[in-house]
Amino acid sequence: MNKNILKQIKKEPVKDIILDNNGFSIITEKHQINISYDDNEDCLATVKYQVATYSGEVQVNCNKNDEDEYIIAKAKRIVTQKAGGSLPFGYESWKVVERS
Repeated sequence: MNKNILKQIKKEPVKDIILDNNGFSIITEKHQINISYDDNEDCLATVKYQVATYSGEVQVNCNKNDEDEYIIAKAKRIVTQKAGGSLPFGYESWKVVERS
């Protein structure tokens, strides 16, 4: 990160801070500074699922050392949110099929 930009925004009031999966942004009156996490352990996992009569795959950001159960929990949260907040009752199967 450019140290001169940090010196410039040091005296500016912060209007907003936006968090996302890749890092965060600091927004002032005149500047937007994007700061990304630099973690060489990041990977993308593909989780295959079947819930009642629905099935599909979902991609999940993860750490190479994350347990499958943790990745599956993140996948369930993503699928549940996309489904409007709840999943249908019935048989469930979740499996991490790939990490890259």
